[in-house]
Amino acid sequence: MWFASGLVMLYVPYPSLSPAQSWARAQPIDWARVTTGPGESGRRITLEMRGDLPVWRIETVEGETHIISAQAGRKPANVDADYARRVAARFSSAPVDSVERIGDDQWTVAGGFDRHRPLWKATLADAGGSVLYISSLTGQPVQRTTRTQRFWNWLGSVPHWLYPTVLRRDNAAWRQVVMWVSGPCIAVALTGMWIGILRMRIGRRRYRGGRITPYRGWMMWHHVSGLLGGVVLTTWIVSGWLSVDPGRAFAGGRAPEAAAHAYAGRTGVSVDKDRLARLAGNARSVEWSGDGGLKRIAIDRASPHPRWLDQASLAAIDMHHILPCKGRWQAEGLTEGCPGRRGQVLRRPGTPLHHASHGPPPLAGEERRAADERRSAPAPARPVEEVASAAMLVPQGRMIAVERLSRPDFYWTDAARLPLLRLRFDDAARTWLYIDPMSGALVQRQDATRRAYRWVYTLLHTWDWPWLTTRRPAWDAWMWFWSIAGLVMSASGVVIGWRRLRRPARREA
Repeated sequence: MWFASGLVMLYVPYPSLSPAQSWARAQPIDWARVTTGPGESGRRITLEMRGDLPVWRIETVEGETHIISAQAGRKPANVDADYARRVAARFSSAPVDSVERIGDDQWTVAGGFDRHRPLWKATLADAGGSVLYISSLTGQPVQRTTRTQRFWNWLGSVPHWLYPTVLRRDNAAWRQVVMWVSGPCIAVALTGMWIGILRMRIGRRRYRGGRITPYRGWMMWHHVSGLLGGVVLTTWIVSGWLSVDPGRAFAGGRAPEAAAHAYAGRTGVSVDKDRLARLAGNARSVEWSGDGGLKRIAIDRASPHPRWLDQASLAAIDMHHILPCKGRWQAEGLTEGCPGRRGQVLRRPGTPLHHASHGPPPLAGEERRAADERRSAPAPARPVEEVASAAMLVPQGRMIAVERLSRPDFYWTDAARLPLLRLRFDDAARTWLYIDPMSGALVQRQDATRRAYRWVYTLLHTWDWPWLTTRRPAWDAWMWFWSIAGLVMSASGVVIGWRRLRRPARREA
């Protein structure tokens, strides 16, 4: 089951709806109707539309989300079935067959949807059999599935993850089932490999006819496939068991709560609305953030090409040219004599230099001329201070290196989130922080334990080694080869076991 479903998952992942996909069909902000502020501060404040009404979405440091009307200054009416129907029709441009209110189902059972519950499930009358799920909190689409995705996921992700809704609703019970189903399989795989090695003969001691196995038929297939792929197949089972982190051995450390809250910061909305409206144009969202004390404004942050402004001056910030310069990271154009050389790294006095090869590539042609123009233009933004601010998240260590990560590497594989700053510390846990250079937000915290987990779980289960994943046919061939070996071993084992179970019955008859 795991080998066959894993092959399906190579090509049909579990359904999801990215922020960019949800953003693409959102309505532009009606600035004429924005008459009141949010009335409170928060870690992140977003101005967006809920139907014809502009609203403030306020996210607190504690993780709560509040929605306030930007026209009336109070909580707007709840998202109802009629509103969900309008959202679904606008998102898909297809008739809506039905809308129902649900707590969860097979495609929304994960904890990430909890804050959006109850959900509105809209069934669309399109050729793909689409179903759209709308948040009762924000009124935005948060999940989408198609008939094809649902069919293949019942053959892929659902059996592979042991993910039926009735079980997955109880996270603790689901973790126990995964551990106790895959755990014994590890023991079976190891004992099977040991027996297979004992029965194998190589060199001059081969069996009659030069064979390395004494078996024929199904037993031969089982023996040979186990010898050929036993190690890789066992690592798949072990890493699958580790996917739920038994005993939380790889949970890693956290920043002190007070430091995390202080770094997240608070932001308010105090700008010239008319000027911001002119700058934002037909923006679908405008977000104020206070992470790391940066005080930034993001225009259409979920879009492929978001724009960033400084809250104080409303000056534009170029997100593609954040370079290390004279002891701190700055927006390009702020300081003379700071070229963006490949591998440039920040270093504090008295600490070793850690070289990185993830800096911006050399510019040529039009790109070089555009960069020269930016350097000669007046500086539009102030220095990026998140490097210094982030040090509070690791109070037990000193920052020893900062890297600009502009393309994926072994420990960061999500190209969509780049560029990032990677900050390394010399604390006992050898902590690394990944910081968004534009918003200052802490994207991820890695310590030595989490990096070990990257090896023993993610790498050994998905084989997402950069050399393989950037050469996709090679990665596909690798995964198919070992999966077929696993299928042969599993199928032959089932046949052998079935025959063994039937043997006593025939004798008694």
